[in-house]
Amino acid sequence: MVEALPAEGDPGDVGRQQALELLVRVWQRSEEGALRRAAGEHSLLLLELPIEALQETLPAIKARWIATGDTMALLQQLRELAGGLWTLGLERREPLCFRRLQ
Repeated sequence: MVEALPAEGDPGDVGRQQALELLVRVWQRSEEGALRRAAGEHSLLLLELPIEALQETLPAIKARWIATGDTMALLQQLRELAGGLWTLGLERREPLCFRRLQ
């Protein structure tokens, strides 16, 4: 059984590994054309959510966001769905850090 993260916790090593794998995929796709972050610091999000939400709820939220482009609505819906929502950042000369979105 997987346990939820503490309220002020961060995704730790599992989150860092998932973020690294995602960034490698993005980097590989950059060869297909120019890439630009569309949502600034909210362009890379890490979520803790129920497994059941992966097949129905999350794809529906994503489809609405793609159709409308409303990033604020997306973030609000993700906050309501997720047990945790973080952005991943990198400051100069600092390690990767997770910032919880409230």
